[in-house]
Amino acid sequence: MKRKRKTSYSGSGPISSIMSPTKMKERLQRLDLHQELVESMEETSEEFIRLNTEQMYAGKDSAGREMSPQYASQGYADEKHGMNPTPGYGTPDLKYSGAFYQGYELEVQGDKVKEDSRVQYAGKLTAKYGEQIWGLDPENLSIYRQETLVPLMRYKVEIKLFR
Repeated sequence: MKRKRKTSYSGSGPISSIMSPTKMKERLQRLDLHQELVESMEETSEEFIRLNTEQMYAGKDSAGREMSPQYASQGYADEKHGMNPTPGYGTPDLKYSGAFYQGYELEVQGDKVKEDSRVQYAGKLTAKYGEQIWGLDPENLSIYRQETLVPLMRYKVEIKLFR
């Protein structure tokens, strides 16, 4: 037996919770997507840092290339390869004691993302291996966006618009 669909609503039940177009327009106008993005990036900075330090540990820079220059000393390259063979012999991973990774900080400043480490030799590592040590390679950037940043942004926007 076919059920008849109700075609008029009395203002009670789930359909009454749908907001008016005027109310939706007001909420959309108040929504600051740039601010939501900045806050979302700040809130997910730990995941960004985790992905970047894993990338460094594998000896990769933000372009997905092997970090260079390779270690100059064969003895040091031997020692480092024994500690972490993942990046390949002689390829830097920027980790010896772990302090550089542990000191990693990310700060969102307007349209820029500032990355650094609190260790005093961070500037020397950046100078030697280049600014490209900071940031995610295309694969990790995609993972960060799809699995972390976009879901949080979607949630934040939904909260602002519909609740």
